[in-house]
Formats: sequence, structure tokens, C-alpha cells
Amino acid sequence: MEYSNEKIEHSEINNLITDNSTQEIYQPDDSDDEVTSQSNLSIQESGKQYQNVNSSSINIITPDGDNEIHKDNEHQSSSSPAYVLTSGGSTLHENEDEELNEHDFISEGGNHGSNRFKPNNIYENILNYSSKMWVNAGIYKKELLLTTSYLLCFVALGISVGSLGPTLLALAENTNSTLDKVGYFFSSRGAGYFVGSFCARIFDKVKNGNYVIAAAVILMALSLFTIPLVKNIWVCGLVFVIEGFAAGFLDSGLNAMIVWVWKESVNPFMQLLHFSFGVGAFLAPLVISQLVSYSLVTQYMVLAVIMGAGGLMIIFLPSAVIPSNEESSDGEEISRREKRLGVEVVASIAFFLFWYVGSEAGFGGWLSSYSQLNLGFTDKQGALITSLFWGTFTLFRFIGVIMSLVMTPQQMVVLDTCVCFFFSILLILFQKSATVLWISTAGLGIGLASIFPTAFSLPQNLGFKVTGESTSYMVIGATLGELTIPWLIGVMQHNIGHHTLPFVVLGTLIISLAIYIAINIRAKYIRATDKQQDFKLSFSTPLELLKS
Repeated sequence: MEYSNEKIEHSEINNLITDNSTQEIYQPDDSDDEVTSQSNLSIQESGKQYQNVNSSSINIITPDGDNEIHKDNEHQSSSSPAYVLTSGGSTLHENEDEELNEHDFISEGGNHGSNRFKPNNIYENILNYSSKMWVNAGIYKKELLLTTSYLLCFVALGISVGSLGPTLLALAENTNSTLDKVGYFFSSRGAGYFVGSFCARIFDKVKNGNYVIAAAVILMALSLFTIPLVKNIWVCGLVFVIEGFAAGFLDSGLNAMIVWVWKESVNPFMQLLHFSFGVGAFLAPLVISQLVSYSLVTQYMVLAVIMGAGGLMIIFLPSAVIPSNEESSDGEEISRREKRLGVEVVASIAFFLFWYVGSEAGFGGWLSSYSQLNLGFTDKQGALITSLFWGTFTLFRFIGVIMSLVMTPQQMVVLDTCVCFFFSILLILFQKSATVLWISTAGLGIGLASIFPTAFSLPQNLGFKVTGESTSYMVIGATLGELTIPWLIGVMQHNIGHHTLPFVVLGTLIISLAIYIAINIRAKYIRATDKQQDFKLSFSTPLELLKS
């Protein structure tokens, strides 16, 4: 066994014994001689060993393969901290007189082999996450820069979507048409969004997806700049189709590329990506309200410049690496059943998003009319309660970033859907209560907020390769739901009554959750049979999602 004679300062010892990601304390095997010395400490870091730590008062005791490093009281200097390392973890004592209960701070480890740091309480988790954040920021610099550029592009996407509503009256005047006619601009943009999402499948064949994303952002900005210059309603509708095409292309592409960057760790970054969309959707009407005294051309020009600037950063960064098509992550050939299951997962999530996004768009779109016709709200109150829904929706998309650090996508979807169930049922039971409507609106904004980005994280979480084609189909499902369910709600309200809104929302959410649970159970079944393991379906099986 070889040792180097490099000296290490106390601060270096602190870094070495507390960073669990790259170091382990050396433990002798049967072929080694017993090591007991007042000055010999062997620390292995990424294949490099250190000995003769510059501290004559540090001992090593290795009974039965356990490690304990302690300060020799007889040689302790008043200025030197006492280092304590017990098996399975580490802690530092700045003051020898302060004794801590190791069970409160130190995780239990085995008696043999290398013991790694395993946090077992909230305090340890906080320290562990805090220490790793700075390290990871340096290690994943390229990934973080790419993610930042993706966030800026999604802010531009939010501006594109959020700019139409506040300017409908001005667009009607600009094209010399009525409000109901310019309302078709939503459908025009939706049609373009659908086509753009479908065409985004080419991302799997593009060498540098960053250039394509930048082109989509620039196309959105140019379309937005052109819209107020067009006086003919049909030509204006065509421009909205082009803008929607670029938006759908961008949406599908970035949802795939951020998974390629972060792989299994994508969930919090996916939440952050869709939160940035909410920021853009909030920013658009805010900018328009500040420029209300200026012309429509000026308002759209400012928004177009902001959008275009957001797409510049991505041009100068390396593109995300497209995952291999032939092999799985462990290098083994993907089985035919596994490929079929991957198709089933993508199709099921697309169907899930059809109902979920339809519920979200339907409730947000019809909420103002529901409150006015069912409870006698004024126009101002209807606008305020709609703002409450989208405000809580955007806020809890950000909170979803934090939740995703401690919860799996399966747990988040089940929890969010249960929250939506509760407030939908509350609306049904107390339909004539204005107070319940305000509370339930905020509750539905909270529950619906993080479901969409979480659903996009599920394929990677289940171990399937995410491609531009797969995200394309998922976005198509969401787009069709956004076009279909609000229309269905309008038909039901016309033929049955305005009280039907919460019933439709509850029904779509029940279907969504059933689909989500079914595909998770299906994946568990296929994996179990491939490994020739028993799989028993019971009433408790859906509850196991909360543990996965």
C-alpha cells in the first residue's frame, strides 16, 4: 500500500471529509497492516491518497473496519478545531466542550467497506444540499447556461401567448372588424401551434437544435411585430398561424432538449421552465398596460424586441446532446416489449394532457362568465377572479420547483390532482357561495399549476428516452385538449346550464388521474414480467405511487 507525503491544512480536511460525492475514508483490508498513529491519516480522493496530515494530534482508530478520527486531548491546541468522523458520516466540532448527540446528526453506516454520507434528518439534508449546490454549479456550468437560455426562450413563448388577450379590442379596431371575428385569432394561432408541434419531430435529426430554437424565437418576434401593421383581418389571421407555428415548434423542442440536458434529474428544471412561461404570460399584459397611451404598433414592437433579445443567448451555446437511438443507458439492447411500452407511455401522457390542459384552459377561460352568470359578479369582479386563478397558478409553478426536489413526478401528480378534486367538489356542493368560489379558484390554481411540467418528466423518470418526436406528440395532445374541452364546456353551458363548469372540470380530472395511474401500473407490470418477477394487482397498488 503506497502513501504520498503531501500536507493538508485543516480547511482542506474539512472539505475532504465532508464532501460525500467524491471521497471515501480508506479502510484497511485483511492484507494490510494495522494502522495506528498520531500523525498518519490516509484519505482517498478520486484515486489520490494523502498521508501525514499536518496535525500531530489526530489519531486513527480502526477496530473491526470502523473509522473514527478524534482529537488527542493531550496535544490539542486552543486554536485548532476538533475533527470528529464516525462511521457513515461526519461532523465538525468547533468547540470541544460542546458535545452533540451523534444520532441527531450522523447517519448509521455499515461496519465494513467504505462508508458514505447518508443524511437521515432535515438538518443534514439542508447542509448536504447547501454544500452540493456550490459544487454542482461549477460542475454543471454548461448545463446551467443552457437552462438559462431555455428559460429566456420560454419567457418569449409566454409573451407570445399572453399578448393577444389584452389587445383584442385594439386589434378589432385596427382591422375594422368586430370582437367576435378577431376572437378567431385564438383558433388561428391554435391551428399553427398544432402544426408546429407536429413538425418539431425533426429535432431528433438536427445537429444543433439551438439554431432552430433561436430561429423559432425570431419568427415569433417578427410575427408579433407584423400583426399591428396588417389591416386586413384574413391576412392578420394568417400571421397568427405563423406565430402559432413557431410557438408550437419552440414548445415541443425545448421540452425535449431540457430532458436531454438533465436526464433523470430534469424534474425541478422542467418545473422552472414552465414557470418562466408564466412569467412571460404575466409580463405581456403588464408591458401593454404601461404603454396604453401609445399606439398598438409601439406596444407590439416593444414586446417583439423583448422576445427577440431572449432568443439571442442560445445561439452562442453548445447544443444539448441527442440520446442514442440504439442502446439504453446501461448499454444493453432495448427489448421489443420495452419499446412498445415506451410508445404506450408517450401516448398515455398525450391523452392525459388532453384532459388536463383542457380542464385548465376551460376553467381559466370560462371562469369570468361562470362567476357573472351564476353568482352575479360584475365585469370587474370577473376579471379579478380570473387574475386570482392565473396568479396562484404562476406562483405555485415556482413552488413546484422546490417540491420537485423532495417528491417524485408520480407523487406530485397524485397530490396535485387530489387538491383539484377537493376544490372541484367544494364548488359543486356550494355553487351559490361567492366565498367558496374565491377560495376554490385559488385552490384550483394551486393544484393545476405543476401537473403539466411534471407529466413531461414522467417518461424519463420511468427510464424511457425522451425524443423530439415523443414531446411533439405530448404537446399535440395538450393542444387538442386546449381546443376541444373549452368548446365542450361552452356547448354544455348553452344546452344544460352555466352550473356545469365545475362538473366538467371534476370529470376531466378524474379521467386524467385514471390514465396516469394506469400507465404507471402498466410500466411496473411490464418491468416485472421482463425480470420474471411476480406482479400482483390490488387495491393498494395505486397507493404505491406515493412511495415511488
